[in-house]
Amino acid sequence: MTFSIVGYDPGTGDLGIVVSTARLAVGSRVPWLEAGVGAVATQSVTNASFGPMILRLLREGTAPDAALAEAVATDPGRAQRQVAVIDVRGRTAAWTGEECKDWRGQRFADHVVAAGNILVGEGVLTESLRAYGAAGGELRDRLLAAYRAGQDAGGDRGGVQSAALRVERINVFPYIDLRVDDHPSPVDELERLAGLIEAIAPRLPRLRLTTPTTVVAACPFDLLVEDDAGPVAGIALTVDGRSLGMTDGEGHLRATLAAPGDHYLAAAEPATPNRAPIGYRYVPAVAWISATG
Repeated sequence: MTFSIVGYDPGTGDLGIVVSTARLAVGSRVPWLEAGVGAVATQSVTNASFGPMILRLLREGTAPDAALAEAVATDPGRAQRQVAVIDVRGRTAAWTGEECKDWRGQRFADHVVAAGNILVGEGVLTESLRAYGAAGGELRDRLLAAYRAGQDAGGDRGGVQSAALRVERINVFPYIDLRVDDHPSPVDELERLAGLIEAIAPRLPRLRLTTPTTVVAACPFDLLVEDDAGPVAGIALTVDGRSLGMTDGEGHLRATLAAPGDHYLAAAEPATPNRAPIGYRYVPAVAWISATG
């Protein structure tokens, strides 16, 4: 009776989940997200502990498949659970227990996973992923396009009572958190609210982050942050959530990575006191960089 799509934008770092169910207030139970870490949809007979547990493991560097396996192993009710996970590498994992009701399952594409139970059939997920890949715009647009396509393909076999859309963005809290807890047409109502929320979560220009893909640990390298008009000063650069510093008047920052390995870079405006979306000028930019020993 639950249908969810979990996605990640590898250019901006946005993480999002859109979900619906034939029960009340799905937004209060299923979606768990943390900017810079990952997103988890825990559904069917929901085990709400999976959200914080899997996010903690992702934060510690555990891959999604290993984090999901560890969570499922702790749960004697795993046969009734369905879970979908994505991290900031765009890696996905999912679990559907053998006691979840048909049609049940999950399907994957680049930086997105769709999962559902008590659906009319597999086509709900395949049509969702097709629409997600074809849609443009921000992550919110791709999630809503996928959601609508899945509902048009039949969606939940038991109907829909509630729906939710959440998107997390670096340095913003919350970015988008929409819940239709009880409505005769939750699909239409969620889309209506998504149009209204642009007044407080506006569409912004994107930053561009230019960085080498590989550097030598402990050796300085240069980063450049720009918008369509040119270099941007005063942008905060972080690596794996730790500060690297701010761009200068020419949009540059000279940085060093202390340890070998893969590192997650983010370029974003410094957090405002209330982190309200309306207080920002740019969509962040993110990239992975590898440091050799």
